[in-house]
Amino acid sequence: MWLHTAFMIFVLPITLALQAIGLSAEHDMRNLHSDLWEGLAPGRSSGRVPPLVWKAAGFYVLWVAANYAYAVGLVFASAGLVVAVFSSCSAFVALLSRLWLKEQMTVGKLGSVVLAVSGVLVLGVTTHSAAQGTNPALGVLFALLSSISAAVYKVAFKAVFPAELSMRKLSVFLSLIGLINVVAGSLPCFLLGYYAVEEPVWAPDPPISTGAWAAILGGSVFLLVFNTSIAVGITLTTPLFISIGTELTIPASALDLTRLDLA
Repeated sequence: MWLHTAFMIFVLPITLALQAIGLSAEHDMRNLHSDLWEGLAPGRSSGRVPPLVWKAAGFYVLWVAANYAYAVGLVFASAGLVVAVFSSCSAFVALLSRLWLKEQMTVGKLGSVVLAVSGVLVLGVTTHSAAQGTNPALGVLFALLSSISAAVYKVAFKAVFPAELSMRKLSVFLSLIGLINVVAGSLPCFLLGYYAVEEPVWAPDPPISTGAWAAILGGSVFLLVFNTSIAVGITLTTPLFISIGTELTIPASALDLTRLDLA
């Protein structure tokens, strides 16, 4: 999770490179300096720390809670059970959007949430193995925490950035999350490995294979695209629309990847 989040640093360089070669709609480089640093000037109430950095730090906490809790849930419960519980994210997004963003809850939106959650529940119930995991109750609790954290992240993103963001400014924000992860998240990551709460990646037994590292790094690239797409989608549409849309990826996760030889 630390490595996947650290890859978010590359969002800004990639965006600037695409703009420089004219593959982005925002190809005008004349106002680059003002676009990049707008909102990064130190605020009066936050001392010398730019307001956007404080915002990125707050979203980083939600980011860690959602992703780490999901991973821990998979340790204690079956994948199908965790997926089924996490499907409640759309329901939480709908509720928070109504309370926080004052969005109107139409029959269409309610029906979409019911169909999305019901479909994933059916998938989770029919695809998981007979073994529910070492501690299904604990796994369900972590999956629920992940679902709520992800819902708060999506709705809060729309609340904090209600207007459409330029790709440059959005890239600065996402790269800040990756930078905060490297600066503030490295020590907790090391301590978890040092005290054997998590398996220390620097001294695994047996060592992590080249194929496994390729899968981890490849997954980092895919997640960079996935998370950037979610942020762009929320700024253009609504958190509920994006939440239901991301659940379309769940059927693909039901594929049996255990037979892949990563050695």
